[in-house]
This record gives sequence, C-alpha cells and structure tokens, in this order.
Amino acid sequence: MQKLDNIYEKQFYVGLYKRLSRDDNDGKKESESISNQDKILRQYVSELSKKEPQNRFIIVKDYTDDGYTGTNFNRPGFIEMINDIENEMINMVVVKDLTRLGRKTNEVLRYYQEYFPSKKVRFITATEDTIDTYYKEDDDFIPFKAVMSEQYPKETSRKIKAVKIAKAKQGLFQGNTAPYGYKKSPNNKNQLIVDKEVSWIIKEIFEKYSKGYTRTEIVKSLNERNIKPPREYLNIKGVKANSEGWKEITITRIVSNPVYIGTMVGAKTVKPSFRRKERIINTKENQIIVENMHEPIIDIETFNKCQILKEKFKHNRERKYDDIFKGLIYCKECGSISTLKHKEKWAKNGGKCEINSYICSEANKGLNKKCNNTKSISSRKLYNMIIPIIEKECKNVSFNDNDIKIVMSNLEKSIYYECHRLEDEKQRLLMQIEKLNEQIKTTYNDKLENIINNETFLSIKEQKENEIENCKKQINDLDKKIDIEKAKHTISYNQIKKLSEEFLSANNITKPILNKLIDKIEFDSNRNINLKLVFSNIKSD
Repeated sequence: MQKLDNIYEKQFYVGLYKRLSRDDNDGKKESESISNQDKILRQYVSELSKKEPQNRFIIVKDYTDDGYTGTNFNRPGFIEMINDIENEMINMVVVKDLTRLGRKTNEVLRYYQEYFPSKKVRFITATEDTIDTYYKEDDDFIPFKAVMSEQYPKETSRKIKAVKIAKAKQGLFQGNTAPYGYKKSPNNKNQLIVDKEVSWIIKEIFEKYSKGYTRTEIVKSLNERNIKPPREYLNIKGVKANSEGWKEITITRIVSNPVYIGTMVGAKTVKPSFRRKERIINTKENQIIVENMHEPIIDIETFNKCQILKEKFKHNRERKYDDIFKGLIYCKECGSISTLKHKEKWAKNGGKCEINSYICSEANKGLNKKCNNTKSISSRKLYNMIIPIIEKECKNVSFNDNDIKIVMSNLEKSIYYECHRLEDEKQRLLMQIEKLNEQIKTTYNDKLENIINNETFLSIKEQKENEIENCKKQINDLDKKIDIEKAKHTISYNQIKKLSEEFLSANNITKPILNKLIDKIEFDSNRNINLKLVFSNIKSD
C-alpha cells in the first residue's frame, strides 16, 4: 500500500464510534455488544500505533448510539462526532465495520468519499477487510459493501411485514394493548376476549349514537359520571398512557371500529419505505378483513346504523355556515380567536333545533386547553347585540380633524400588526408546501429503487398533493385577508361616511361590510361584549 503524502497530519486525534440497533442485537444485551465494539476499536488503535511508530494516536472521545437504527443518521452520538470534526477536535474516526457508520448507501458513501476527505479526517474500519483512507487502495468494492449493508434493514423490514400480513390473514390481534372493551386472552396474546368491566360502556356509546345523540352529548354524559376514559383505564391496569379525558374524536373512533362486531382489520396502515417512520392509511381494497374472530360486543344492525349516522353527522359538520363574524371575534381573557361551534338540541316540541355559538379556540381544546373561558355566546345573540351598536355609531359619524388623525394612526398600527401576522402564517404554509414536495420526491426515488411499488407511490403522491392543495387554498384565503387589511390603509373620512351610509341602507348585512367597519369584537367569561370599530372609541394620547 502506498501512503498518500501531504494530505493527512502525522498526529491523529481519534474518535471511536460505536452503534447498535435492536435489529443488530440478535438477542444480546446492547451494553455488552457496545462494550465488545469498544474493546475491538481500542485494541486496533493500540496495534496501529505499533505499526506506525512515526505517527501519534490520541483517543480523544467515545461516541455511542445504543439502540439507534443505521438507516437514520440523526443520532445523538453521530451528530456529536460530526460537531467535533467541524470544531477540529478529532481528525480520525474508527468504527468496527462499515455498517456501524450506517446502512443507507448514499449517506455512507457521501461521508466516506466526500465528507471525511474534505475535512482531512482519516476513516478506518477495524474489521472486515479493513478500510483505511490513509492509504491508497482499490475502492471499487466500497460502494458494494455500502449497498449490502443497506439490504440488511430492508430485508428485515420485508420479513417483519410478511409475518404481520400472515398473522393478519389469520385474524390474529397484533397490537400492544387491546381495544377498549376487550383484553388479551391470558392463554393467547393474539386472541381478544370481552372485558366485562368496561364493555357496558361500549354498548352505551353505540346505543346512544344509534339513537341520534351527538358526540358532545355522549362525552358530557360520560364525563359527568366520572367514567374512566380508555387511556385512564389503561393506567389503572398498569399500562402507561397519557390521559386526555373523553373527547369527541374518541367516540368517533369507537363507533367506527369493526372490532366491536367481532371483525379484525389488518394492514390498516402501511409504511411506504423502511427508511421512513411515517405510516399512511392503506386503501380499503388492500386492508385485510377477517370476520367472526372473537365475541362481538355490538350487533351488526346497530353498528351499521351508527355508520350511516356517522356519515350524516360528518356531512352536517362539513356544511358551510354563514359565519359573518369569522376572524373578528376574540377571547378577551387570552386573546385567542374564537371559533363557531354547531350543535343540535331537542326542542320542546320534540324536534331538533340547531344552535351556533362562538367559543374561545383555546378553551375548546379539552384537557389541553390554555384558557378557562369556556363560556360561549350564540351567533344569534351576538348579532342582536352588535348590529344595533354599529347602527348607532354609523348614525353618529362626525369627526373633527384631530379625531380623524387619531383614527388613522390607530388604524395603521392595527393594519401593520395584522398584516405581519397573516404574512407569517403564509410563509409557514409555503414552507409546508416545500416540505410536502420534497416528500413526493423522496417517495418517487423510493419507487425508482423498487423500495415501494407504483400503487403505493401513487397513493402517497395523491395524499401529499391533496395536502398541498389545502395549503394553497389557505394561502389564497390569507391573500384575500391581506388585501382587505391593506384596503383599510387607504380609508378616509369620506369612505367611513360612505361605509356608514352603505350599512344603514343595506337590506342584508354582509361580511365584507363588517370586515371594513369592525376592528375587533371581544367577549369575556361573563359574556360581556367589547366592540371596536375602526372609527369608534377614539382616545387621544
């Protein structure tokens, strides 16, 4: 081997890098395997110092990633090592073999062929046909080694997937914890048996939902009786789980789950690539459905009725409501924007009536709420309170020059901060679109490398493109809001007067008119309303 001159220093500050994932472990204690790697690396450096007496070797630091997969380079020990290279603390890296560096071909080759040479870092594998960048050698075999190291997790992933599919086809339960209402059989962890301690709750939820009770009504009933929600119940049984209380989404998940009619559904989600942690919803056709696998809690008729009602409720929630105060009403307690909630109540005549109410968006987040203003105010009541005030103010429009200056100054400040907020939100969405496009590119590369098939690629691509379209729609809405705010900037006394006249003469109060007249509406926990018009509540400094 011929030594490369004038590239590397003769004094080497050594970093020993060790990595072990659960897949690499093969049943051994990780600490022992890491310890074995440490012995191999230290012994190698010791022997190397004897072979190269002209060079000095100083072991500066150990870097360890115990339990981290080689397909992900975002490992704490690895990142620490790279940072130390950047800070010139080490100029030599020793690993047991190429797989310890990583199992992703393009990344391994990038570090070996580009990064380490650019930083003048000597890279050594202590076993398996030693690689040493301090010496010239035939590198043709290196890419092949990197490819082979990547095949290991790929093959492991394939085997695990095959086992799971085989179990799913047999209708076997594969989850860590049984669905609420069931428990694992003590004789067979893949078999579900009814948990009579809580199965009655499942029956009650389905019964009420099938009779037309809303999710809100069911949640309220359960919480008022202090019935333990699924996660709290798991904690009682010794399974650590964050409790979030009964929520509407919990009810939806329960009434949607065919496990309660004795049906097992496998392959509900798929992992597009062994390289990525994310999972996506599998297509209905590719899901594995096996009926009559365990004792049902709910009869098929009740379950089907709930599915019909669920779609109806979903349709109702998705209806467009005439929310003329949208974006104008805020919680006075925390400053958060308020949202419009829709619910149905039984009327005295036996029918149902719809009630639309505004509530603080933060207070509406259940147990994770950051505001205690849980009071709501009906849109009808708000309308009846606000419109007369605006009408009165519009009738009294009359300013002197000084008043006009104060109005314009306050308005400009309000516009500036609102436009800044809207632009920040727009930039966030643009970054999200960029991220989604990168994910599509990554998925496409996975298809080219035959990691995923074309069907999976098209499914992921469609999902990401839908998310992009949603972001674009939000950006379009933000642009409209920004235009509205900027339009306020040019408002003058004559325009205010014109708007006032337009409001007073209008047969129908529209949102565009209110957007131009109203600066902000605030309500507190006592349902007190504070209305700020662009030309009202004038106060001089």
